[in-house]
Parts: sequence; C-alpha cells; structure tokens
Amino acid sequence: MDFYPVFVSIKGKKCIVLGGGDVGQRKALTLLEAGAEVTVISPVLTPVLESLKAEGKIHHIARCYEDGDLMEAFIVIDATDDIGLSKTVSKSFGGLLNIAGGGGNFIVPSSFHCGGITFAISTDSVSPALAKTIKEELQDLYGGDFANYLDFLKGFRQKVLTSVSDIAVRHELLRVAGGKDAVNKVRTGEIEQLKEELSLYLKRILPHENHE
Repeated sequence: MDFYPVFVSIKGKKCIVLGGGDVGQRKALTLLEAGAEVTVISPVLTPVLESLKAEGKIHHIARCYEDGDLMEAFIVIDATDDIGLSKTVSKSFGGLLNIAGGGGNFIVPSSFHCGGITFAISTDSVSPALAKTIKEELQDLYGGDFANYLDFLKGFRQKVLTSVSDIAVRHELLRVAGGKDAVNKVRTGEIEQLKEELSLYLKRILPHENHE
C-alpha cells in the first residue's frame, strides 16, 4: 500500500485549484462540499465556476499560476494538463498536493456519501474505472435506509453510553446494533422493526442497571 488512508477536515482551510476547466470545476465543488475556502487560479472558468464566483462561494485569480500563489495553502490541486506546471508546483509546494491524472503526494479516491456514512475506494491510481465500478456496487448495497439507521444509531449510542454503566454490556449492545444481523435487516427493509428491537433491548437492561 503506497498511501495512508485518512479522512481530513478541511473546513475553513485555504485550498487552491489550478485550472478552471471541467476537472477544476469537479475538484472545486468537492472541496466546497467539505467546507473549504476555495481559490481557483485560471485565466478562464467554466460557467459553473463563474456562477460560484458571482455568488461569492469561490475566490478567483484570473491568470496563470505564479510563484508565491500557494503560500498558506492547506491543499493544492493541479487540475491542468500542463506537465511543466505540475513539475514546478511539485518542487515549490511542500504541503498536500494532488495532481489530476496522477502525481502529487495524495490521491482523491472514488467516493460517495449515504447520510453520515462515507465510502472511499482507491486502487492506488491503477484503475479509476475499477474504483468506479466498486463504488456503484456499494451504492446498490448501501441505500438510503442506512442513512436513516445511522441517525437512529447516533441517538441510541448516546443513550447506551450515558445510561449503561457496565462496560461489557455497553459493548455488547453497540456490537449488536452494528452487527451483520442489523445490516441485513436494514438492507431487507426491516429497519423499523430493528429500531424497535434495539430500543426494547435497552429498556430491559436499564431496570437491572438501576436496581444494581
């Protein structure tokens, strides 16, 4: 494995995209979704990026890259197809750098969200097509009910942590809630039954806990 898998918070961080074409647009939109402060450096922008600029959602430097542009950047994404520029940026920028089409010190995996669940698939840049195929299969396996169930689990977990003092019992409750049987019930449309079963399971334990 050539890369360390990690999710990074970029909310409020300065992120720079070099290139205002279709690739730059896609990268900028993804960064915005994660709460980044996005600057696009490019002589021209796609209509979508122009709209984002007009709405004040991105900053735009309307020229080609120049030395010093990347100061204080947390992430830089080179979305151009300029090999010379890519080499220059690789030498001058020591932070997190992604070069579209391959290169830099981090890659952006194929990913999707299902509520609070995030799936990311990487083939170490060997086959983006395979990563896309796997992503599509996972999307079929983990539909919208899983987002619903995760919302339930958030409250359920908090109740377990605050009301069940026995650590072993806590672990068992949370294990059952996130186990294979639970996943199968969500997948087969039995989510409401599952939520009711878990809630009753917790209620049966609490009187015993309180008695002790």
